[in-house]
Amino acid sequence: MTKKQLIIDSAIELFAVRGIEATSVQQITEHCGISKGAFYLSFKSKDELILAMIDYFMKNIIEQIDQAVSHIKNPQEKLFLYYVSTFKVLERYAGFAELFIKEPVQTISEEFLEKVTFYENVSNKALLQLIDELYGELVEQTKYDLMIIIKGFIKSYAQVLYSLKKDFKLEELSKSLVEKTNILANHSKQTFVTETMVKMFSQTGTVTKEAILEEIEELESNLTDPVELDSLTVLAEQLQLATPRPAIVNGMLANLKQNQQCNWCCYLIKNYMDK
Repeated sequence: MTKKQLIIDSAIELFAVRGIEATSVQQITEHCGISKGAFYLSFKSKDELILAMIDYFMKNIIEQIDQAVSHIKNPQEKLFLYYVSTFKVLERYAGFAELFIKEPVQTISEEFLEKVTFYENVSNKALLQLIDELYGELVEQTKYDLMIIIKGFIKSYAQVLYSLKKDFKLEELSKSLVEKTNILANHSKQTFVTETMVKMFSQTGTVTKEAILEEIEELESNLTDPVELDSLTVLAEQLQLATPRPAIVNGMLANLKQNQQCNWCCYLIKNYMDK
C-alpha cells in the first residue's frame, strides 16, 4: 500500500466517525502514524485529499462496471450486466457516497467541478457506446434521451434501495429495468435531449493524451516490475505519435492488465484509442 492510499483509507475512517469538516490534518496523520510533513508530501491540503478520494472511488466504480460488461458479446445480456454491476458497485461504495450526501464539502472549487464533469463524460461515453451497440439506428434520434433515462433509473432506484436498507434481488431489478429500457428504445419517438445539449453541459473533462501521460508518470513512480515499466514507456512513446499503432498499444496493455494499479490507465488508453 502506498503512503497516499494509507492516508486516503485513514481519512475515510475518520470522516465517517467525525465528519469531513471536523476532521483535521493532524488527526489524519496521527491515525496514519505519519508526520504532518509526510502528509504534505502526498497532498498539499485536506481539499486536495478530498479530490484524491473522489478520484479513487470514481476510478474504481467506472473500472469495475467496464470489467463486468466488456467481455460479454450478447448486447441484451450486456445491458443486464450493466445494471447489475452498477448497483453492486454503488452498494459497495454506498458509505462513501452517503458521507458526501450527508456532509457536502463547503467549498465547491472549479477543480472539483471539472473532476466531476470528467468522470461524468467518461461514463456517458461508455453508456452511449452500449446504447449504439444495443439499438443502432433505431435510436439515432433518441439515444441521448435514453442515456439520461437509464442514468435516472439507476439514481432513483439506488435511492430507494439504500434508504430502505434491506437486501434486494438486484438481478430481478435489473431484468425489470432492461424491459423498461427496451420498451422506451423501441417505441419512443419524441426527442428532447440532443447532442448539442449534451455538449453544452459537458464542455470539459474529455480524455486527453496529456491526462493519460500524467497517469503513466504517476504509475512509473510507484511500480517496480521491469516489464510493466517498459510497457508504460512504450505506451507513452506511442501516445506521442500522430497515429499510435493499435497492435503495439494492445500488446503493452496486455502486460499491464494483471496489475490492478494499472486498471485506470488501461481504461483511459482504450477510451482514447476508441475516439
